[in-house]
Amino acid sequence: MKPTRCPLVCILAPFAAALLAACATVDVDEGDVYVLPADQALDFGAKPPESPGDAEAPTERLDAAPVVNPCGDLDHIGVCADDTLRWCDRGMPQALDCAAQGMHCAFSGALARHACVPPVQMEPPPAQGCPVPPEGECDPNGVLYGCFGDAVQIENCRLTGRACGWDAAEMRYTCLAAPPAEDACGGVTPDGRCVADRVEICRAGRLATEDCVARGGHCEIVEGRALCVTPAPVDPCADIAPLGQCEGDTVVFCADGERGEFACNDLGWVCFGIPGIGALCSDPNAGSDPNAGGDPPLEGEGTACTVNGVAGVCQRVSRCAGTATPGHCPGPNEVQCCTGAAG
Repeated sequence: MKPTRCPLVCILAPFAAALLAACATVDVDEGDVYVLPADQALDFGAKPPESPGDAEAPTERLDAAPVVNPCGDLDHIGVCADDTLRWCDRGMPQALDCAAQGMHCAFSGALARHACVPPVQMEPPPAQGCPVPPEGECDPNGVLYGCFGDAVQIENCRLTGRACGWDAAEMRYTCLAAPPAEDACGGVTPDGRCVADRVEICRAGRLATEDCVARGGHCEIVEGRALCVTPAPVDPCADIAPLGQCEGDTVVFCADGERGEFACNDLGWVCFGIPGIGALCSDPNAGSDPNAGGDPPLEGEGTACTVNGVAGVCQRVSRCAGTATPGHCPGPNEVQCCTGAAG
């Protein structure tokens, strides 16, 4: 359809509002205005009219996610947690260790917020004068507050190894020498010390003692530490030759880890050592060497033996002047352990 030409005045006139509702204007050439009927208007952003059969699309409601504040209750004024300053900056929590910088955390009147301040800080006089009592005051963190004229003086006593407290002589709060920590160990160190044969040692701040005698030992300082030292058990056979040995006319031997002795002169014999055989009780009537003259010795004859803990010597049954017990000597059955022989 060809556009209908309309004078420009029809658009500008106040009474043309109804006409404008039924038409749309499009600039074509400079000075010319063309009007389209409303049913042919060029709506570049409008939604096309719905047909009677179109149903309105359902809209889904999206709940907004809850807003989380990372700072919680913190604000720009901040708080002091001991000597750690905590505050909120641009929506994010911040923290600063004041003690690491040689300062302490306190409220600064000059900054109108909590801050890291020097050990002794002079705040500008508040408008209403110094709000601290004349005697001063201590806060729970050991910080002393006092007045210097109208100015507020703040001092962290802990930074100088002291404690904020009441000075009875000065009649005011001040930084006092910190009391020494109680020594529950009475000067005893973790290395301990020996008191007689008892170890005294400091463990986890408590004094502990240990009786070395009850453990069969004694207290001794070993490499700077007090210890209960138990001597190694004495080996009764440590100084005895494996095959026995002669001590005078006594055969000394080791049996079942115990020292044993047999007096050869109880038989009227003498102790004699034979290489490879050991210490023997030898019949002097056979000469100084049991192999020289008389009957040659039988296997095991003259060696030491024990029967039920009683020391004896292996010899022929015919020569035993005491009790001969078989099964305790090497060699033939004729050689038995002779015990209880009297000289």
